Amino acid sequence: MQNIVFMKNFKIHLAIFLTAFFCFSLIWADKSFAATKYGAVVGERLIYNVHWMGIPAGLATMKRKSSSDGRYRLEATIKAAGMVKLLHNIRDTLRSNGNMLAADKYQTLRYNKDQRSSKRTRVTNYKFNRENSTVTRHREGEKAHNIVLPSPDVNDPIAVFYTLRSLPELKPNHVYSFPTIHSKKVFIMKVEVGKITEKNTSLGWFDVIPVTLKIPKNGGLYSKEEVIDIWLTADDRRLPLRVETHLSLGGVAADLVEYFDGRGGHGELTLDSGVDD
Repeated sequence: MQNIVFMKNFKIHLAIFLTAFFCFSLIWADKSFAATKYGAVVGERLIYNVHWMGIPAGLATMKRKSSSDGRYRLEATIKAAGMVKLLHNIRDTLRSNGNMLAADKYQTLRYNKDQRSSKRTRVTNYKFNRENSTVTRHREGEKAHNIVLPSPDVNDPIAVFYTLRSLPELKPNHVYSFPTIHSKKVFIMKVEVGKITEKNTSLGWFDVIPVTLKIPKNGGLYSKEEVIDIWLTADDRRLPLRVETHLSLGGVAADLVEYFDGRGGHGELTLDSGVDD
């Protein structure tokens, strides 16, 4: 029973982060789409090793694609590995499609969650009607549910995370707020930004911007406030190098082990690379 509870909470954190996990192979790049100055550009692909209490738990990837000029496609996947795979063989894919209103502003039009395991398959679709300020949520086998958007800035968790990475400036000690949709609710995700520091990661030493995502207990998701810590590279790419959170059954971390930044840069884990505990 504890294993089932752990995996349920683990998957929720992935959806919120990014996705959180954050967490996420071919790239369809549209060269006609102008690259953003900060954050992800078309063709970016990030690969993570996910650990639970130091035990290998899964592999995650995140990708940014483009379907046409002025549009974006984001995709995050998570696959269980090791002992976790034996307990609960997760194979989830999250997709966000929408408009790029500006270099730092994503606007969701469709959000899809395809969640598969050894026991069940669950597909959930969100269709945003921006003119009517509503979202229609439909899950196979369930009646469609309409959600009222309190703000035109509401996005899905993946688009929120990519928007955060694309902000022209991440001010130290500043708190940013993002209205975010999850399940049948809209909640405010708060992001606290720390001062630039150095961190040793699985890919080596980097100057990083530490950010903390806070999910409120009154958001209808948790019985208490949940916290996710992320370290972004302190350069234009804002690559998420490491993600950490703590569940009732132990800590979960995701480490970036390989990336293609879409700008011609590539990095991958080597045998002698170290990482902070």
